[in-house]
Amino acid sequence: MRQPYRLTFISLISLCLLLLLGCGSKGDENFTNPETALAVSKLKYSPDLIERIEASFQLGSLADPETVDVLMEVLQNDEEAVQINCILALGEIGNVKAFDLVISYFGKNDILNDVVFKASVKFAKKSDEALERLISIVRDESLGAELRTLAARALGLSKNKRALDALIEFLYSDVPGHHYAAAGIGRLGDPKGFDSLVWAIQSEDNMVRKMAAFGMGKLGDDRAVPYLINALEDANEKVRLQSARALGNYPLEGVVEALIPVLNDASTRVRISTIKSLGNLGDPKAVTALTKLLDDPDETICLRASRALGKIASPEAIGSLKTALSQNPSSRLQGAILSALNEISTPEALDIINEYKAKMKDKKMEVEGKTIFLEEEESEDEF
Repeated sequence: MRQPYRLTFISLISLCLLLLLGCGSKGDENFTNPETALAVSKLKYSPDLIERIEASFQLGSLADPETVDVLMEVLQNDEEAVQINCILALGEIGNVKAFDLVISYFGKNDILNDVVFKASVKFAKKSDEALERLISIVRDESLGAELRTLAARALGLSKNKRALDALIEFLYSDVPGHHYAAAGIGRLGDPKGFDSLVWAIQSEDNMVRKMAAFGMGKLGDDRAVPYLINALEDANEKVRLQSARALGNYPLEGVVEALIPVLNDASTRVRISTIKSLGNLGDPKAVTALTKLLDDPDETICLRASRALGKIASPEAIGSLKTALSQNPSSRLQGAILSALNEISTPEALDIINEYKAKMKDKKMEVEGKTIFLEEEESEDEF
């Protein structure tokens, strides 16, 4: 939440200037929305950088199409902190006339690169012409690999199937960063991309296989399951992790049986992804294997197993959860177990909860699972 700032001497000067200029100076009075007119006046005329930053942020929230020219003008003449918000605001508006200017800021530094990427995703979702521009960038071999990769990532996140052919071409290329295309192909959800992901998951490149597993998880094509099951034995930890995670999206025969042995993987991260997938699948066949993890030396594994058992919500887990509740002194794990029992919600499970509360009546304990668990380490937007 934005904190109010104190009225400084500079702010007083800014206010006086705005009053002299009018909330709508020459040309600014044409804005339909009074909020837009005031924000534009601050952005264009305030000498206070903080005010200009806030005004540019507000214009992004308003996403008023009438402000495109103003934002483009300020983008080319103000400080980087203001430029960042102008780029994001132009992305929110999605008018293709600003697209080339926004793209021109790619390559200046890492912060602007990230901002341009986010704006490009917005452009691709809002403008068919901008989508075509991004497709052209991906295909233009005269451009740098980083810019082409940015365009490929943006196309994948646009989820527009018109980008499929360009992404497949980029995946098959030898451009550094081409592995991102596999994630994008999966996000598009078009079965026509399946063959390219099969090629990718058999690549010698670890990153290509990793992204192919991620893409197969997003694709929603049942034909991916055998390839993902095979990839659970990949030598690369990240490939196994993404494969285990992807299989959680496929509640098909044989998937649970393939995931259960992976609970013993050498990598804790792979084990965690496997536990989460088994919970998402909700198949009681996984209960026995998951209950064995309630006394794992790694508390994170115990927490995740408790959460998965809560999602499956099978009464078969009640006995093991009760034992773990009584034997483990960790308040975090006890809270997770109580959450799982609450999800199961049979009379027996609720009795265990009430008995525990009676014993702990002098202590406050959070029962909500969401207060117990850590979120996933990486954002999917990285792909």
